[in-house]
Amino acid sequence: MDTLYVGIDVSSKELFASFLDDNLHPIIPPAKYPNTPDCWHEFSQLISSLSKDYKIVCGLESTGDFHIGILHTLQAMDNIEVHQLNPASVRYFAKALNVSAKTDRIDAQIIARYLATIKPQGACSKNT
Repeated sequence: MDTLYVGIDVSSKELFASFLDDNLHPIIPPAKYPNTPDCWHEFSQLISSLSKDYKIVCGLESTGDFHIGILHTLQAMDNIEVHQLNPASVRYFAKALNVSAKTDRIDAQIIARYLATIKPQGACSKNT
């Protein structure tokens, strides 16, 4: 089964997600969601539908308390990996790629690329 890497950039008001396959190609267009409980549920439903065709690996940076809701929502799901990433590690990875622009879309894509390249260990949710 192919892997889908989901990079999630979290802010106080929005989540921006990028969906890349093993070859770093987008599977679906990047998506933006309000950072609210209703949208966490909507996002988890999307992830659940994608998990029928892909092994799902999600990652997000710890950003104050803004990431807690979506993190807990994803952790409660079966059959996906969730990684809470150190923002400094992701920033250094972006620098290594010579990416200096900073937008939500770019940050989400960098997080997905980080997951696909680094393959972090120690997921903070259930694994299959």
